[in-house]
Amino acid sequence: MKLIKVTCIIPSLCSKKSLPNIRTCINSLLTSYGLNHINLKTIVVTNGENIILSGVRNKIDKLIFKKRPFSFAEMNNLAIDYTLHNHKPDWVLLINDDAWVDKNFFWEFLKNLKQGQNEIIVPLIYSKNDKEIDSYGVEYFNSGYAKNSKHLSIKTSLASAACILIQTNFLIQIKERFKYYLNPLLKSYFEDVEFCIRVIAMGGSIKKVKKMVVYHLGSSSSGRRSRYVVYYSYRNTLWVVILTWPLKHIAKNLLNIIIVQCWFYIYGTFSFGILFWPKIWLDTLINLVPLIKERRRILASYPLSVDFGKITGRFTFRFRNGAVF
Repeated sequence: MKLIKVTCIIPSLCSKKSLPNIRTCINSLLTSYGLNHINLKTIVVTNGENIILSGVRNKIDKLIFKKRPFSFAEMNNLAIDYTLHNHKPDWVLLINDDAWVDKNFFWEFLKNLKQGQNEIIVPLIYSKNDKEIDSYGVEYFNSGYAKNSKHLSIKTSLASAACILIQTNFLIQIKERFKYYLNPLLKSYFEDVEFCIRVIAMGGSIKKVKKMVVYHLGSSSSGRRSRYVVYYSYRNTLWVVILTWPLKHIAKNLLNIIIVQCWFYIYGTFSFGILFWPKIWLDTLINLVPLIKERRRILASYPLSVDFGKITGRFTFRFRNGAVF
């Protein structure tokens, strides 16, 4: 069997708090790949000020450091550029520092490769253990909202950047066309949604593999419902629509978009104050020129045959119990 070259990119604050997680992450990768025909390189990229990597530094092939401000998208972009230039891998694995892979992860990855090539491979991600699904792909709604799928049977069109494998040849095509991989305008949250939309629109494929198992703590640094997470999630929901949706698709689903934006207004105001939602729109107006400029570049890359309805699906929202409307 051909030796497959994989570079694993781990963005992290490299803080005392994150150290136990990143140790678990890297040790799991080394355990899994060591039994298989994989040539693995590990890159940790950080914007942390006080880097703490005791007990794991000698297991990292490259530490990339850049002072703040340095967003999640920029961290990944810098590390991808580095590995494509220096390591020339066949695949790039993006994984959060609070995630870790099952011992058979790379074995199942290799088995999947025998069945044909895919631009993006998506594993089954559990929350801490194998009893609750954290995500199995991302369901993208016709309101612009995106939600990690918690069920094996739900049809999804996108993927979470908590852990995805991306074929290098396709990354090169994306960089040539857009000058970046993950969109730096989005900084953090929904940058994986925007990335996958461009992948699908360009004719790429996303394949989910249930036997490739990953575990993920989730929002261990910011908290799932912190102001930071909610603000950028809600803001970038709107920004991804501005950046990637054709006008016909916006017009067709305008009511659905308004419904979700009204919910954002209600929840944001109740949880974080009356100025929360207006700040999102002010931020959008301030950045409208670069958003429109990038929108033109992105839409120009779409083939005439693209069916955007297959990306967003037919539902407006899905509740925690699985009910949709």
